[in-house]
Amino acid sequence: MSPELSAWARTHGVKTFCSDPVGMADPKIGDYLVYHVLAAAGPRQSEWLVILRRTTAVTNVARPTIVETRYLSSGREIVFSSREEQVEVTVVGGSSSATSQSSAGVTEHHAVVGVPFDFLRAGFVETAKAHIAVNRSQAAGAKFNAQALLCLDQPPSAKLRADALGAWKATKLSEAEQTDWARGFVSFMSFFELVTRLPELDAVTRTVVALPAGGDLLRHAIRRSTLRVEVGGPSVRSVSPAALGLMPVESPTFFLPYAFYLGASKLVRGYLVVTGSDTPLDLAGGVLQAIAIHPNDESTRLDVQLIGSIAAD
Repeated sequence: MSPELSAWARTHGVKTFCSDPVGMADPKIGDYLVYHVLAAAGPRQSEWLVILRRTTAVTNVARPTIVETRYLSSGREIVFSSREEQVEVTVVGGSSSATSQSSAGVTEHHAVVGVPFDFLRAGFVETAKAHIAVNRSQAAGAKFNAQALLCLDQPPSAKLRADALGAWKATKLSEAEQTDWARGFVSFMSFFELVTRLPELDAVTRTVVALPAGGDLLRHAIRRSTLRVEVGGPSVRSVSPAALGLMPVESPTFFLPYAFYLGASKLVRGYLVVTGSDTPLDLAGGVLQAIAIHPNDESTRLDVQLIGSIAAD
């Protein structure tokens, strides 16, 4: 971390490179997480701190309940619902803007955003376990086309449903496991929208996205439901955070790859390292690291890594 960001953290009493025990207390106002964000585009790099803090402040639009409906390619409809809670997001570093505040040689950006915490709290780990179960079925000799196992935001066509029914049956996943398999897609989009909620971070994120010339911006694509997201797959596995140089945790931790597509074009690929979402890790769904890589340029990437997990007194 740069000296400027370190100085800002010390001045503002933000703890870094430390963590409180997770799951030892109920969520409290003042719990916070600190992420270090490193964006690289060839030889150029930019560095940020992102602080997520639980707050009682309110957003302009109150949505007490959020409902997301997803469809398995088998035709099964799954409805997820979540309360919305408030998080204060502080982004430190990067370029200045007319609404920013400057301190210690860096730029600060602040916002209060509504977050569907129930989507984040119960998604990634369950999804990873369901994908591992699918992979084990294939390794044990089950014959099915894993590419037919899809989570969609619209009902599948009759042809896709007919092609996928046999594949879903061959996985031998229970309905609960199928729900867990799909849950990660909702969690992933909630996490992605959280980390891109401020324009400053959204601009950084877009540097690793291969948008077609003249095409819709990523957020526009999401709104129009033209974006396809793949989460999981054969490379999902259990990992050790310490072995990866990440903040150590005692709960099971998993490597979870993802990719965004706009039609047949891959926009971005990467992976998450995720663990349980006990407090205060629930603020970001237990994400320890998020890597995003431009599909056409390995040197253009974004590394979001948790470096502080603090429970309020």
